[in-house]
Parts: sequence; structure tokens; C-alpha cells
Amino acid sequence: MVLPIRLITCFTLVLITVILVSIFSIGHNFKKGPMKSGCRKKLIKTVFITTNSLYLIVAGLRTNKKHLDIDYTEYLGPDYKKNERKIKRVSTIVSNHVSWIDPVVLIKTIYPAFAPSSEFRNFPILNRLIDSLDSIYIPRGGSAENKAKALKAIGDR
Repeated sequence: MVLPIRLITCFTLVLITVILVSIFSIGHNFKKGPMKSGCRKKLIKTVFITTNSLYLIVAGLRTNKKHLDIDYTEYLGPDYKKNERKIKRVSTIVSNHVSWIDPVVLIKTIYPAFAPSSEFRNFPILNRLIDSLDSIYIPRGGSAENKAKALKAIGDR
């Protein structure tokens, strides 16, 4: 009996996310580029983080950010910490998700943009969520000519 309730709750959270993101992004044309920073973008981020946190609770999972201070003196020398800079935000994370929960955890913890396949642009509900994360569609497969056209379109954004 618990599994159907969890499943229904998860679908409800996805539906709430889609509805709220759609409402907050009314009037923005994602084909012309990502949404500018501002109140609506902060609201969308809050919606994603909140609903993904609830989604993880319903799924019975939890996450935490834990900083591990690792000693790299063996590799970088004894005084590597003198030149170390504090990182405010990471620019690129390369990963391949291995389960359905990986994107949910990433959105909750670091709120990244993704690089989904260009076929996802044709999914009516998913494309709104993907676009609101400022993701860039990447062509995978097909002819070299079609890839060149798609990459040019990405560059024109």
C-alpha cells in the first residue's frame, strides 16, 4: 500500500513543479535565450529545489553536502595551499547519470544546467522544465550536416 501512495505523491510533485514553472515563465520565449536573472528566475529555482527535496523525502532518500578537506601535498607540493583560491561556483561538471534519481539530487544540491539530447526539445512538458534550467540541447546522432546546423543554432542564442 505504501508504494502506490509514494508513486502518486511523486507524480503530484512533478505536476506541481510543471504547473508552477509554467506559471512563473509565462511570457518568456526560451527560443530567444535563457531567462534573465530576477524575481521569476529565483522563484523557479526555489520551486525546483523545494519540490526536488520533497521528492527525495517521498522516495526515502536524503542528501547532504559534506566538504572533505583532502591533503594533496604528495601531488602538489608542501606549499600548495598558499596559492589556493576559494571557489565560489564551479563552472562545469561532467557526469553521466546512472539512475532516475541523479538529476533530482543534482538539481536539489547544486542547481545545474543540463545538456540533454536535442530530441527532448519536442517533449511538451519536459522542454519547459529543461529550458527553465538554462540547459543547452545537444544534437546526438544524425548526419554531420544536421549536427552543424544545430550547433550553429546553439551559437546564435
